[in-house]
This record gives sequence, structure tokens and C-alpha cells, in this order.
Amino acid sequence: MKPVIFIGPSLPQAAAQTILDADYRPPLQAGDLDRLPDFAEVGIIDGMLEPAVRLPLVEAKRSMERGIQLFGAASTGALLATELEPLGMIGVGRVYSFLCTLAEEKEDLIVVRQTTDTFTARTVPLVNVVLGLLEGGRIKPIEVATLIESLREIPLEDRSWEVISNRLACTHGAAAKRWLQEEWPDSKAADASFLLHLLRRNTGVHNR
Repeated sequence: MKPVIFIGPSLPQAAAQTILDADYRPPLQAGDLDRLPDFAEVGIIDGMLEPAVRLPLVEAKRSMERGIQLFGAASTGALLATELEPLGMIGVGRVYSFLCTLAEEKEDLIVVRQTTDTFTARTVPLVNVVLGLLEGGRIKPIEVATLIESLREIPLEDRSWEVISNRLACTHGAAAKRWLQEEWPDSKAADASFLLHLLRRNTGVHNR
């Protein structure tokens, strides 16, 4: 059985298919894991976070009791892994590692608005901004909490590069507006690709 991958705005499926031959499905939601066979290998990248459709933790726990191996990265997968790692879920990537350092408000860093047909992101995930600034040496680790608090004040629907750039200019000076005009790393996409490469090595599946 091919690995099952739940994917959406973090990485286009066309790009994912060049890395791993898998059973690609839309972002994870309630009921999806219950419908999988025992002992399936599952990579969770994206998922629905609205209360009415989001995956209940009890369903994820039930799937692992059936021998399903869960891997998570980049977005909803990384978020789930921070909660389920003690039970055996495997989290990978920079986003997952960063979320593990936070005590709360993790979800707001990875959430985006997405189109309902193609699951394309319509807003900027805050985690991409924070990790880009941190790993690029633009901010110091001690400044992360204050930065997150400031960025979280931007309503989800308004999280565009322009609005975020203006907010950074207010908190870090005019020079900060130039930061986001530079080539910017997409941490979510990078972590999604990393997970797919990992599963390819684990299953012996090669590029097509």
C-alpha cells in the first residue's frame, strides 16, 4: 500500500508527486483516519482546523492503536505531532521543532485561509515570517515572544506580506520593510518536502 499523504496549501500536490509516489488526499479532517486500513503509513502535512471538521485527537489516538504510523510536518501535521509524540507520532522539520519550544498559541502560527477548490493559501502563515527572521539573523531568540505577540494581533484575513511588512516597520524600524522584499524561505513547503523525502527513503519508493 502506498503512503497516504494529506496535503493542501503548504505544498502543491504537483510538486509533491515529483518527490513521492503516494495516495494524495485533501487536507485532513474528522473521519479521514478512521477510514484508513490498519497499519497504513500516513503523512499529515495539512488539515482543516475549523471546529466542526477538524480531526479529534481521540481519532488520531485510535488510529495509532490500529497500527497506523503517523508522521507530521509543516502545518497541521506538525501541530498534531507536538501533542501526540508521546504516543508514537513522529514529527519532523523546522516548524515542528519550533512549535515544540512554545507553551501555547501554536495553532495561530500555522493557520491560513485557503481556497475551497484548490486548497491554495490566501494568507501568509506567521510561522514562515518568524522562522525566516530568526534563521536569517534579523531577530534574536529573546525577541521571538514579543514578535509573535505583535503578529498575532493582525486578523487572519489581513495577513498579507504588505500588512506584515508594515507591522514589522512599526516594531523593528523602517529597515524591516526591506526584509520581506528579499528572497524569503518558505519553511512550510521545505518541511513538507523533507517529510516526503523521508517517507520515500523509508518505503523505497523512488521519483517517477
